[in-house]
Amino acid sequence: MRFPEVQSVALPATFVEFRPGRLHPSGMRYLPLIVLRLADGVMLGVVDRHHRVEAADVGQAGTARLIFQLSLIQEQPPGQQVAAITPGAHERGEFSIEPLVFGQIAALHTWEQHRKLGYESVYTEMLLQVGPGTVGLRTTITGDDLDEAIGANRLREGAWIKLENSRIDILEFAPERERRSSQ
Repeated sequence: MRFPEVQSVALPATFVEFRPGRLHPSGMRYLPLIVLRLADGVMLGVVDRHHRVEAADVGQAGTARLIFQLSLIQEQPPGQQVAAITPGAHERGEFSIEPLVFGQIAALHTWEQHRKLGYESVYTEMLLQVGPGTVGLRTTITGDDLDEAIGANRLREGAWIKLENSRIDILEFAPERERRSSQ
């Protein structure tokens, strides 16, 4: 998967657990789950769809490159800006697989807006500052009216937004020991 400015996508985390995918009756395995602990203690469960993470790195602190996709976006209300990743309200497990993400747009790479057959759509790619790090966002939003769907007709760098119902892709987990040895 390619993403603009992927080296700027960097979230400090500790890789706490590798769960191999369950065994399918055919003998193949489902995709593995990577469990990350963020600096504030929030636990994220991320499916390793692209087989980018090494199970041998469990226990290591490092940098996760996460892209949030297929997300619902809403502009945060003025005066209530927050930068954080928190478990979704409906999640009660040991880790969050559909967290709420609050942050500020650090870079807006793509904003392709269209109006067809009475509805609006926008495809966007951006970097989102979420407190201790930066994540990527790639999504398409559709609706009768973008003002109603996201709270603005067009988002710009510096805007504060909230993401929900995201699919999270991990592009890399770089342990600190690798970063130290390359310096």
